[in-house]
Amino acid sequence: MFNFSEKISELKSSILYVVFLAGSLLIGLTWLSIGLYNALKLWVGTPWSSFILALIMLLPVAIHLLVKAFTADQPAKANTLSSQPRPAVDPSGALLSQIMGAVAGQSTLIVTVVTLLASFIAVRFPSFLGMFAQVVTAFVDDMKLRPAAAATPRKPRRKATADVDE
Repeated sequence: MFNFSEKISELKSSILYVVFLAGSLLIGLTWLSIGLYNALKLWVGTPWSSFILALIMLLPVAIHLLVKAFTADQPAKANTLSSQPRPAVDPSGALLSQIMGAVAGQSTLIVTVVTLLASFIAVRFPSFLGMFAQVVTAFVDDMKLRPAAAATPRKPRRKATADVDE
């Protein structure tokens, strides 16, 4: 049986994991580069420290390019993605376009947040994308109805006998 609260709990923990991992990676790399820059400034002097730091940061890219240049191309396997049959319709693409069409008239912040969430859900949890599309469409429809509901005048409340002053 499908346990919705368990799936939402897994989704929340997965999102938190990715956010915390990216944040700690960014903070760690920042402090590493600051410390390395200060050490290089002491060892080689101010003009050369930033140049050497840039070379150190580009070292993984250079190693990757060297390995790629000197390895022989492997023959294409029969199980490549292009040889596999493709489905007739990509439901995630249709759902993403439906979501983008629904939020087209909203503010830039809402469009950005919805786009990021939809792309994350499409990659990580594609089965939840249809449900997310329905939630977004209902939210946008509700946002469109709110100004119309606020503009309609309300009937004045009848005073009860207890409300009348004697």
